Amino acid sequence: MTEATEDSFPVDLTPAGLESIKVGEPYRSRKNRVFKIRFRGSFAVAKVYAPDRVESAGLEHEILTKCHRGGVLVPRPIALGKGTILMEYIEGENLSDMFDRLWREEGGSTNCQELRRLITDGVSEWLARFHRAFGFHEARGDTILRNFVVSGDRIYGLDFEEAGERDPLSDLGGACANLLSMNPKFTPGKFGFVRELAERYWHHSGTDRSAELPEAIAAALEHYSAFRTDGQSLCAQAKKLRTNGLPR
Repeated sequence: MTEATEDSFPVDLTPAGLESIKVGEPYRSRKNRVFKIRFRGSFAVAKVYAPDRVESAGLEHEILTKCHRGGVLVPRPIALGKGTILMEYIEGENLSDMFDRLWREEGGSTNCQELRRLITDGVSEWLARFHRAFGFHEARGDTILRNFVVSGDRIYGLDFEEAGERDPLSDLGGACANLLSMNPKFTPGKFGFVRELAERYWHHSGTDRSAELPEAIAAALEHYSAFRTDGQSLCAQAKKLRTNGLPR
């Protein structure tokens, strides 16, 4: 389907128009309003940008379009309004919630094959596909597990308003930092997950920047520390990584 613009689309793409056909509670989002709407007998997802971030809608729509056309699994963009995007609704489970659920069910074991399939192989392959699609010149940004949805045996990436031209290693560093700082934090098993995630990314991407990874993780931990109540402990772990590297 060809992406539509506000002037040619049969649904009111203004923030008020989309809010008027909202279904259920909004999704979790720090900066914008994201919610499900009824659309052509099914559902779609509307994203309404904060007034000071309206220009980000066009940039994210462009990223979604390039990803969709390049075979990177993302919600298909349906329409672009002035500060709004309408996109495909992906039925599935948030990867962060799935990680918590599987971790509890396995009694905290990092040997869970489903976790390894989803995270070490699934996320690494998704990141490699994204980076390859943009010539390894662009990072998707905000690479937390909550920005991935598992649908069947596929992983879809979400939320690209922080994407831009910068070192793609920051994405891998962000994913590793997010994984390490989820409860239980910084355990030997978590570090094992991170090493395996990195190894799979090197395999899928055809690159190997393992010597630079501790710095990328440390930088991401420091970035996350500004938004979290445990920020001091994240900064302390960042310092350890810079001094000692990834523990074996």
